[in-house]
Amino acid sequence: MKGLLAKSDSLLVRGQDTGEYQAKDPQMAAYLKYIQILRETFEAFELVHVPREQNARADLLAKLASSGKGADRGQSFRIP
Repeated sequence: MKGLLAKSDSLLVRGQDTGEYQAKDPQMAAYLKYIQILRETFEAFELVHVPREQNARADLLAKLASSGKGADRGQSFRIP
């Protein structure tokens, strides 16, 4: 796969990715591991910070994904 631009409203996640912060919490360590997998999967990968107030739609999708009530793994769906 070519490249992925990932956006996060979490400065903590961004800081853990850059090594500025440690991922001590198990959930945060899982996020960091997933970022590392993405980085290995794509030829180009960039994680950028987007302030939460500029990212309300993505925040809603993230809450849905975290709840485990979204689509099954591997299933895709379109969000208008």
